Amino acid sequence: MPFSVPETLDLSEYIDLETMDLSEYGRVLIDGEPLEMYDLQYFIDNTVAYFQGEKYTFKTIIGGALGGKTIAVGDKLHILLKLKESEINQFKDAKGKHDLTIESDKIPNVVIKFELHDKNMNIKFDPTKL
Repeated sequence: MPFSVPETLDLSEYIDLETMDLSEYGRVLIDGEPLEMYDLQYFIDNTVAYFQGEKYTFKTIIGGALGGKTIAVGDKLHILLKLKESEINQFKDAKGKHDLTIESDKIPNVVIKFELHDKNMNIKFDPTKL
């Protein structure tokens, strides 16, 4: 089922970046271990999305940059969060299968299964190849 973003998307009346506490919205776990990503400024500065060849930051999304867009069945929405060095360290030699879990009482929980191996570790992200 396609997801249409309202033409006049304005989340600023619902989201106050000055007082927002990410821990109130849920938590993110990798292999059952929580990521301490509740530093809001870090999250804002290090989260980007790519949709139909365009880059969106957390702030531009809140500001309505996706307004009027439709995410159709089969479309790809790439969301990237740069992890802190301390969080990356738990994957230094962690080849194999893993689970990224987003738990929240505000949205359905999401589990993303992924596998790390020599061909997908320590590579540079190139948005032109999406």
